Amino acid sequence: MTDPVSRRRASRQRSMARRNQLNKSLTATVIYDDLEVGDIILTRSNEMGSTFIRFGTASRYSHAMVYVGDQGIVHAEPADKPSTAGVKLEAIDFALADVDVAAVYRHSQANEQNTELVRDYLIAQLGKPYDTLELAGPVNVLNMVPTTSILGLAATRARVAVLAQGNRDAFFCSELVYAAYQHAGIPIASGNPSAYSPGDLQKSDKLFLLGMLKRQQRQESSAAERQRARHGRR
Repeated sequence: MTDPVSRRRASRQRSMARRNQLNKSLTATVIYDDLEVGDIILTRSNEMGSTFIRFGTASRYSHAMVYVGDQGIVHAEPADKPSTAGVKLEAIDFALADVDVAAVYRHSQANEQNTELVRDYLIAQLGKPYDTLELAGPVNVLNMVPTTSILGLAATRARVAVLAQGNRDAFFCSELVYAAYQHAGIPIASGNPSAYSPGDLQKSDKLFLLGMLKRQQRQESSAAERQRARHGRR
């Protein structure tokens, strides 16, 4: 059995190693070709909605999306018009158009089989509405108002009610990510996916940071290039 001093020293060394790895990842650049199906992209912007979510969740990030291959991502996104809000498949460069910072995380147990299950689940949710109601779960209004105020008491009741249910008919961004990985058998956390925010994804010990995503001009797929070449030969 090791003595207390040796255990503390070993713990400090592990913490230092984790910090060094985090610092390397924060300075590492990830390009689109580095992405794999199932990679989670956390983003933030200077828009008011991003600021509200980051403050309400005490997080660096306000939005989460999942890479599904072919330079595409699936995410649950609010919008000015309800008809355009919800779970969408979009080109990654379009989804990142207003983003200031994007970080790429990968599940430590990810493999080809379970990330295919993640992708299949996400594709099956396309078109479902944005879950504004259950957003009350991870966005803690109590960060902004006193608990003793009328708004604070109402926020507490709303959070308790939301966290007790598990509606999968609508999604907000991180709820969709947690639900997809739960479906694939490699949950990022236990319990209701509605309880978690993009900040919880950042802090999860099931995910590791690959690096910061560099935006690139969208590259045409080889299939599209072959099709254009065939037309050009006619």
